[in-house]
Amino acid sequence: MWIERIDFAGYGNISGEKIEFKDNKLNLVVESNEYGKSTIASAVWAILYDFPDSGDHPGEREARKPSAVSKMPYIASIDITTNGTRLKVIRDFSDGAVQVVDRDQKNKDVTKQYRGPSGEDQVGLKLTGMTREMFRSTCFVGQRELDEHAFSGDSDLTSLFQGIADSSSPATNAGSAIEVLEEALHHFPYKGKRNRVEAVMRDLEGQYYELSDKIKKLEADKSQIGIDIKRVGQVESDIADDTEQSGANEYFELCLEAADTDNRLIQAQTTLAKVSEFRQEMNSLGNMDGFPITSVKRVEELWTRRQSRHADHERYLQEMAPQLREYQAHEKHTQDRFDGLKEFTTDDAKRVGVLAVTLYNLQAELHDLRQRRGDRDDGPKSAPAPAPVQESLDETDNENARSYVALIDSFKVAITEAESKIDKNRMLIFDIEEQRKTKKVMFMIPGTNKKKEAEQAEADIEKCKKQIEELNNKIKGLEGRLETLGQKVGMNSKQLISQLTGVPIAQSKDAKSAEALDAVIAARQNNIAQIQAELEPFFAKADRQAWEINPESATELADDVTKYLEEQHQINTTFSAVKQSKQQLEFLANEIKVIDDQLKEIFSDAHLELTDNIEDLHQQFFSKLASFHRWQVMQTELRKMESDMSSGFTPDELPPQVQRLETIRVEIFARMQELVEQYPSIAEMAPPMTPPRHMNSSGNYSSKMYLDDLRRERDELTVRVRTASMNHDQNYLRAVEELEQVSRELNNVRRAKTALELARDTLQKLSSETYVDWSTKLNEIAKEMIVNIGLDFDDLHFDNDLRITARKKSDGQEINASNISTQLSTGTKEQLHWLARMVVSRFLSKGNPLPIVLDEPFSEADDERFLRVMQFLLDVLVVNHQVIIFSCHQQRHHWLISQLEPAQHARIDFARRAPLRG
Repeated sequence: MWIERIDFAGYGNISGEKIEFKDNKLNLVVESNEYGKSTIASAVWAILYDFPDSGDHPGEREARKPSAVSKMPYIASIDITTNGTRLKVIRDFSDGAVQVVDRDQKNKDVTKQYRGPSGEDQVGLKLTGMTREMFRSTCFVGQRELDEHAFSGDSDLTSLFQGIADSSSPATNAGSAIEVLEEALHHFPYKGKRNRVEAVMRDLEGQYYELSDKIKKLEADKSQIGIDIKRVGQVESDIADDTEQSGANEYFELCLEAADTDNRLIQAQTTLAKVSEFRQEMNSLGNMDGFPITSVKRVEELWTRRQSRHADHERYLQEMAPQLREYQAHEKHTQDRFDGLKEFTTDDAKRVGVLAVTLYNLQAELHDLRQRRGDRDDGPKSAPAPAPVQESLDETDNENARSYVALIDSFKVAITEAESKIDKNRMLIFDIEEQRKTKKVMFMIPGTNKKKEAEQAEADIEKCKKQIEELNNKIKGLEGRLETLGQKVGMNSKQLISQLTGVPIAQSKDAKSAEALDAVIAARQNNIAQIQAELEPFFAKADRQAWEINPESATELADDVTKYLEEQHQINTTFSAVKQSKQQLEFLANEIKVIDDQLKEIFSDAHLELTDNIEDLHQQFFSKLASFHRWQVMQTELRKMESDMSSGFTPDELPPQVQRLETIRVEIFARMQELVEQYPSIAEMAPPMTPPRHMNSSGNYSSKMYLDDLRRERDELTVRVRTASMNHDQNYLRAVEELEQVSRELNNVRRAKTALELARDTLQKLSSETYVDWSTKLNEIAKEMIVNIGLDFDDLHFDNDLRITARKKSDGQEINASNISTQLSTGTKEQLHWLARMVVSRFLSKGNPLPIVLDEPFSEADDERFLRVMQFLLDVLVVNHQVIIFSCHQQRHHWLISQLEPAQHARIDFARRAPLRG
């Protein structure tokens, strides 16, 4: 069979491509793994046989599915020539559909010829004569397959070849028949379930023995019925000898029982009285559960430490009393003078001082701006329409007047620009100050660049003020000249300007200047509000009203804080030793408080009512400790009494027992009264010298009790006879029938097991005969091929069980399959494994030589072995077989070409993928 070409509509990562192969050539496909080398190799057997839906690789179908991005159908086809017929096999992997067409008959559909009797897909089987597993085990060698399976053990390789031998007749073979028989033995059907036949036999044998024991027991019960009936008659004759003597005996027994009951009653009542007394006293001591007895030593240690600390505190207090009073007097005087300033620091004082100065400057500037704004609003709103100046002023005065007006306007514009610069520089200074505060809060050192910027801004402000002052002086001089010219025509300077410009006085450029002043005033008011908001927390800390915030109150607050801090520093310096002593007293007082808290925690665990009087709590604790010891003693005694079972009961069980004993006592005397009434002379009769009949020496068994036992025995025997008779009648025949049924089923299973084992053993014997025939033919082919491959072995032998043995050339040592894996290198193992499979492939394909497909073979072989194997393929296998090799080692195959003879080189064809169309 010759593979001409493979077309990929969509298969794995290959879409819309084809690849062509030549017959009697070594077709070499050099591709990287990621570009589809192994994908093309797997397509050979997948198109012929389809993917398996179970087995070792049931997920291969999904793995080779083209990606959704490609949007290509999951279809591939293969063109082959077999026995002179050119066919195309097209397989749709998405649903498993397959079509076979005859290319020599204009692509006639001949799929039916390649289906089984039931319509099953047998394309690969009928084209190659092999099943999928056989083809993949012989003609197809996958990547890493030689390394993974090369002689992993004698049984592994032997089972591989035995499986191929058993599968030589694909429809039905010995291997599958043996598997069916083994399956029947291991999963034997019985009552709707499948278990091992041995387990079924054990179950049936168990049922058989169980039913046999049941029948024996029923027969034994039937025999016991006669014995029980005889005993019932005997008991009836022994019942109730109700004579005066038996009554006298019973009366005597009741007297003894009454005395015993009185004694037990008195003992129980005495015990109850003691228990009640103990419990009353324990209740009077109070609740002692959970008393911290383990903490007594801890209390003593804490109390000793507290007394020591208290004594030190009192001694320090007496020694430092005068100095402390003087220190506290100075400190109180300072606190009273500067009420509310205790929380302030030196930084707070500096900050308040800076804000007070800034607030003062801003309010002074705001006052000046408002005055300037008021002066501008005092001018007349409009001017009367005088006679045209041109009629009164000559041409020279008229031109001068216009020049003066233009100069005044330009000077006013310059003044506005200078004021704007002043505002910008002041805002810059304000921003720098805010940044400085932020960095100070964040413990950062302000940069020197910001300081220079602030100094430059101050210099620009002074420069702009001087410029404004000069411009105002110039404007006043020009207005004086205009006033002189206006007097010539009976006008003031503003009226003359209005006449010259044609603009009413109210609409002159003074209005624009006023708007600019309004904007500056608003900005200053906003700055003042920000400063006041920043001062507000300081006023709140000093307990001063926020509405009092102004430059004077802020300055006053800064001065007060500074004075307070200075006086406080002076007091701390003067009384440093006293302050240290005060801190020592505070430390002792705090330690005493900690000890008191620990003591109170223990006193709380002792269920004491906590108060501030720690001495009283300490006394209560040790008083309760004495009560606890008494409570423990009583509890121990009570437990002893509770554990004392001499009376047969615990103290808590005694009250109902007392009532029961009293009831028994009443019943005994009532029965004695009945006997006296029935037998009047019974009370005068002498008690028997020996215990009554059926009474033992201890007096625990009376005649009445004996008679009651006889009646009870009679009733029990009667019930047992009736039950046994009924059980025998109901179950005996049924058990016999079930035993016969189980016996039949057990015999059937035993016969079936024998038949299945006989059939299995027979088939195995026949298979072994097939192995012998195979081994003879395989050895002939192996002898021919091993000479041509040039290995270090001169013989590859298959025994009658298809086990392999290789013989070395050098020393004639024979190595079996189980030792090859440990004694040979990986490359040699791969070559032997591959050669064995090629021997089987040539044997199976003698009538129709099949293509040999190798995916990355001999990856572990060195260059010398690789060259010998490739020469063997070119000189031996290519003569009768089409050989297709897939590899990703391009450099190695280029080296191979350089080592081959020209004739060998001519037998190699490099196959490459190409687009389907084009």
